[in-house]
Amino acid sequence: LRTPISLLRAIIGIDSADWEMIHPMVARGELPTLARLLRDGASAPCTTLDPPLSPLLWTSIATGRTPDEHGILDFITRDPKTGRTVPVTSTLRRVEAIWNIASDAGRRVGAVGWLASWPAEEIAGAIVTDRLAFHPFDPAATGRAVEGLTHPADLAAEVRPLMPDPASVSFDSVSRFLRVAPEAFAAAPFDTYRPGQLIGNIRRPWAAAEGYRCVTKSLYARGGWDIFLTYFEFLDATSHLFVQHMEPALASLPEEAKQAFGGAVAEAYRWQDRVLGEILSLGGEKTIVVIVS
Repeated sequence: LRTPISLLRAIIGIDSADWEMIHPMVARGELPTLARLLRDGASAPCTTLDPPLSPLLWTSIATGRTPDEHGILDFITRDPKTGRTVPVTSTLRRVEAIWNIASDAGRRVGAVGWLASWPAEEIAGAIVTDRLAFHPFDPAATGRAVEGLTHPADLAAEVRPLMPDPASVSFDSVSRFLRVAPEAFAAAPFDTYRPGQLIGNIRRPWAAAEGYRCVTKSLYARGGWDIFLTYFEFLDATSHLFVQHMEPALASLPEEAKQAFGGAVAEAYRWQDRVLGEILSLGGEKTIVVIVS
C-alpha cells in the first residue's frame, strides 16, 4: 500500500456464494458477469475458518488476521453498561482493517455494509456501516437515530433514503423469488423473523440488499477511490430460508411448496450476478476486481 496505486481495487463480498451453485449456472448461461470474471481472471476454492460464523470470517477477510487476533468472536456480545445482548461492533476489533491501513497510507477508501463495521471509523474516504439496514440481532436499533452509521456523519442523511423500508417492499419486487399469490404476500407478517414464515421473512433481507445495492452504486460511481469494498448478505439470507426447497430435498416436497419456493435460491444468484455487473460497469478498465465469499 505504500507503493503507488494506479489501479482501483474493488473488493466485493458475496456471503455464502457457492461453487456448487455457480459452476452449473455459469454453464447454463445464467450468470454472465461471473462467467466473464471466471473466463478472464483467476479463481479457486476458499478455505474457511472455524467456527464459520459470518462476523468472524468477514473481519478476518478485512484484517488478514484470525479471530483470536482480531477479537470478533461471535455475532453478539454483552453491553457492559446495560447488560443487553447486542451485535458485535467495530470497537471490539483489536487490529486495523484494510480501510484503516490504506487510509493511513494516504489512500482513499470506500466501504459499504461490511459486517461489524459499526460504528463507522474515521478514514480518508467513506464508510457506510452494517447498521444502515435492519440488523438481525438488533432490529429495533437499526438505522434509527443511531450515531456512527456513516463516516463522514453527514453521509447518513444522504444514504438513508436509499434504504427501503421493509413495509414498502412490493409484491412485484419479490415475485421473482416467491411464486405465491399477492394476497399471501400482503398477509404475511414481517415485523421480525418468524421460523417457518418464509413469505414474510424475505422482506427485510430483500430491502437491505436493495438498499446496499443503491448505496454501493451511488458511492462507487463518484470515482476517485483507491480501494472500494462492499458486502452483500442476500444470498446467505435466501439460502438459509429456502435451501430446504432445493434438490435433493425438493423432490420430496408437496407440489405447492416446490412451485412457491423451489426457485428462490437460484434467482438470488441471478439477482446477485446482475448487481455485480451493474457495479463493475461503473468502474474503468483499470480495476482489479476481487470477489470473495
